[in-house]
Amino acid sequence: MKIPNNDINRCTRKDEKDEEERFPNPYKAGAASALAFLCGSLFPLMAAMAVDDYATRIVVVVVVASLALALFGGVGEVVGGSCVRASATRVLIGGWVSMAVTYALLKPLDSVTDKKMGEDD
Repeated sequence: MKIPNNDINRCTRKDEKDEEERFPNPYKAGAASALAFLCGSLFPLMAAMAVDDYATRIVVVVVVASLALALFGGVGEVVGGSCVRASATRVLIGGWVSMAVTYALLKPLDSVTDKKMGEDD
């Protein structure tokens, strides 16, 4: 059986069109990511503003951020239709790792910041 050329072209164009539609828009993805980071940072930021002691502030930020990570991980999977417990755990552990790495990378800069703040007095 021979397939006419116009049928082949129509199928090929449809496949190319479908393939182009499958790729996400990078601008929309970037905007969604920025909005997610903004909304997710509000919870620990507000908690940090309410505490004066430095050590207590670190603990409060970690606890509030952990609760927010677990909550948003669970909500994301409810929307996505997957296992809530596994997703919340995955997002929580990923968040803990990123917080630990960020803290470890920025902690050495505390001495530099303290020296510069002392000069302003």
